[in-house]
Amino acid sequence: MDVLFDSGATHSFISVKLVETLGLNPMQKCSLLSVVLPGGKAVSCELYEGCHIKMHESEFPTDLYKFELTNLGVILGMDYLAKNQAQIDCPKRKITLKGPHRRRYCIGVRSPEWELNW
Repeated sequence: MDVLFDSGATHSFISVKLVETLGLNPMQKCSLLSVVLPGGKAVSCELYEGCHIKMHESEFPTDLYKFELTNLGVILGMDYLAKNQAQIDCPKRKITLKGPHRRRYCIGVRSPEWELNW
């Protein structure tokens, strides 16, 4: 699964295709996020709560909004980055996250393999 860390996104998203592949159901109460596209059109996105992204044998819980993504499975925005105290090191092309039990995880470009669980 391709994952994009996007410090310009306020929320995190999951692709429509990945939702269908995994057979996920949105949360029971109707929680929608309105996203305004560059052309000015507003799109409503359903919330999927309690997702777990697995990396380095540890799970990082997050909430994701379903959105039409063409070549990505997941976009992790500032909600996720802030929650996991992300440090982005551009010259070294890596991101460090603070995960479960305050352990630090270092992610390089194209690594590790990601897994999404509910």
